[in-house]
Amino acid sequence: MMTPSRRACLLLVLAWSGCVTAQERLAPPVGTEPRLRKTAVVPRIDEAPVIDGDLSDPAWLDAVLITDFTQLLPSPGRAPRQCTEVRMMFDADNLYIGARMFDDEPARIIANQMVQGQAVVNDDYIQILLDPLDSGRRSYIFYVNPNSVQRDGLTFGDTAFNMNWDGIWHARARIDAEGWSAEVAMPFRTLSFDPAREDWGLTVARGVARSGEVAAWSFRDFRLTNDSFGQIRGIRGLEQGMGLDVTPSLVWRERRRYGRDVTQRRIEPSLDAFYRFTPSLIGALTVNTDFSATEVDDRQVNLTRFSLFFPEKREFFLQDADIFEFADLQQNGRPFFSRTIGLSGFGQPVDLVAGAKLTGRIGPWNLGFLGVQQDEDGDVDADLVLVARASVDVLEASSLGLIATHGDPRSKLESWLVGTDWNYRNTTWLTGQVVEAGAWLQRSYTQGASGDDGAWGLRVALPNDRLEARASVVELQRNFRPAMGFVNRRDIRQFDTRLYRRWREPVPWLRAWRSGVELQQVTDLNGRLETSLLKVVPADLQLAGGDVLNLYWQRHREVLDRPFTVVGNLVIEPGIYEFERFGAELSGAGFRLEAGEFFDGRRLDASLRSTWTPNRHLLFDATYAVNRLQVDGGSSTTRLMSLLANVAFNVRWAWSNSVQYDNVSERLGFSSRLRYVPRLGQSLTLAVNHDLELDAEERFNSQQREISARASYTLRY
Repeated sequence: MMTPSRRACLLLVLAWSGCVTAQERLAPPVGTEPRLRKTAVVPRIDEAPVIDGDLSDPAWLDAVLITDFTQLLPSPGRAPRQCTEVRMMFDADNLYIGARMFDDEPARIIANQMVQGQAVVNDDYIQILLDPLDSGRRSYIFYVNPNSVQRDGLTFGDTAFNMNWDGIWHARARIDAEGWSAEVAMPFRTLSFDPAREDWGLTVARGVARSGEVAAWSFRDFRLTNDSFGQIRGIRGLEQGMGLDVTPSLVWRERRRYGRDVTQRRIEPSLDAFYRFTPSLIGALTVNTDFSATEVDDRQVNLTRFSLFFPEKREFFLQDADIFEFADLQQNGRPFFSRTIGLSGFGQPVDLVAGAKLTGRIGPWNLGFLGVQQDEDGDVDADLVLVARASVDVLEASSLGLIATHGDPRSKLESWLVGTDWNYRNTTWLTGQVVEAGAWLQRSYTQGASGDDGAWGLRVALPNDRLEARASVVELQRNFRPAMGFVNRRDIRQFDTRLYRRWREPVPWLRAWRSGVELQQVTDLNGRLETSLLKVVPADLQLAGGDVLNLYWQRHREVLDRPFTVVGNLVIEPGIYEFERFGAELSGAGFRLEAGEFFDGRRLDASLRSTWTPNRHLLFDATYAVNRLQVDGGSSTTRLMSLLANVAFNVRWAWSNSVQYDNVSERLGFSSRLRYVPRLGQSLTLAVNHDLELDAEERFNSQQREISARASYTLRY
């Protein structure tokens, strides 16, 4: 007799196959056919415009004009409902971009975000993607909303990006009777480029929040990928001055530990300096580095057997961070992860005495070197840790690379690692479709451990819009320990496969329907099964309003050789477990629900997020997550609550506050930051972080409080 799970899989495969047959009778969607690359010749000007958001400046009359935008979403290839004009020009110091976003209902323009550096994709926006090397592999990404809020980041590979990078550039925007407009001055001192190359890659996109429409100048396969950019020509005769940026900072800090009744006050200077040896090769130096202005991590409750992953947010490590990326490893098996530096094993800051970094590109070579002298921490002596990374661009969009690390920031043990990776990408084999493949190999050494210290991986993928397929295998041996990387599961061989199909606008109220299956199997190195996961996604729906509804079913098989504690004192005993779970997520409502069996019991996960913006100066964001577990060892309910309250007095002054609590650690964390940013590269920050713990009498007692004031100013020579 066929089980319910097998029936579900069979029905999904039959439905998927039938829809594929029907879909193949249709013409291929716009953006998948071979295309001529869009180009624009950018003129050089003698007199720069005033960057104030007003495009009436006479200088814009000499700019090249781009108007041939087409819909990217929801209906690629169709004419946009709202017209967009973009003008470009340059002088020796800056690339200037002026954008006019016409709107037939300017009163309905959405511009809620006023905190500089925060996400603006829920507002109307203009987005600029710029590839000065015209490599088709990596780019800078810049956003501006109608309030003049700027957001920037880095992209690499196909769709990977890092939005924690911060560059110095200038933008102003304003709303008027015709819609809204924006002016951008992009200093060449902020960008890495080859002065011998006059042709740069670029595309521009415009988002209309109320309709969810996105129009773009150049794209492919429903995506703004790095290899789909148009080209701007004639960029030459650029100046970068001495190529030296110096950022002195002064920090006053008071740190109090209540348990020890100890209060420390210090005034400390720090210095960051960046020097361009060439326009595309940057050296960076940091002395007495301070991270007091960095945002706190989002709190997480761990209900798995493995360590959690927290992203990097510190500015020094984010500069050219894409160069240090290895293969396609995002978490388990990464050879280098900068959060291991300057943070103890308990997540507490460790002082950095000094650090130096050299990153950039020379011809086809991408080079990165990082050395940091970390101060002592408890029984861990002060130590110098090093990482070196090199890769070379080959073929049309592929690369070969090497990486090496030395040192262990969290122990006294001698440690090093070497690795190599090959990344292949092709867009010509299949008409307009992408084929990817890759392989990597690593070996680590840790004092006291010998043998079984290697790791390797293989993958092949079709990361396309209509058809998305991937297969990979990874092996991490027992003593593979990248001291400057991230590993939360080793002594395994892991197989992953996934297959998804997407249909665009199958019915008028639905922008896209995506369905597919994923399979993961983890064995030990003798082939004995440890974990198996089958995930079936019958419906991943992008609704007409932009919300996404995702429905899925999972079947787990876990083989435990030893007990593990889930949360509190709940213990899962050794054994073989099979269980099924169901889930639903609705992105617009911030709702997620997953329920079903869990090892020898049941588990319910639910979370709800609500955002309220009474006006553009105020934002309140509340999240409540609950996990209810009932297993043979007992029952438990975990709760995580967070509240974010932002007050934006204007685009320069912002007061951000967050409160987080979870009943596992029974800790309440409060963070408050008042920040003044007159322009990017200049800031004044007052920050307060306060941690409290719940005692047996259910009263919160202060554990640690830190107050800091930090002023920094970037000088460019």
